[in-house]
Amino acid sequence: MKKTFLSVLFCLTTVLFAQAAFAQDYQPTQDPKVRFRLFPTMDSNIVLQLDTLDGTVYMLNLSKAGQDGAQVEILERIENVGFDNGVYTMYPTKDKTIFILVCQSSGASWIVHWDYDKDKCYRKILGEKICDVNVW
Repeated sequence: MKKTFLSVLFCLTTVLFAQAAFAQDYQPTQDPKVRFRLFPTMDSNIVLQLDTLDGTVYMLNLSKAGQDGAQVEILERIENVGFDNGVYTMYPTKDKTIFILVCQSSGASWIVHWDYDKDKCYRKILGEKICDVNVW
């Protein structure tokens, strides 16, 4: 009886911890060639939306769904390099308010800082172009 109880207890704790670990680490995959991609932030109500064609970044406020201000452009377009979708992408950093924005065709990169206040959001050049855009 004691062995059965301990076996059941072990199985239950293993299953519960495995489910909790999966829920924390799960990130949906996104197609890198689509026009718009979503990036989670530290706030569960705020998601950043990147236009992968021109580098425009929008802040989506999920708590304001269906209201004015639910989608706010926080950083204007950089440039249209004339390629297909997927030219720009973002990578999160350990600082949840900072992302690295990269032009995958030229190698240029920027620091993207988002904030609840649009006026405090900025994009700063991190690396100059590595090569000309029209190398092929």
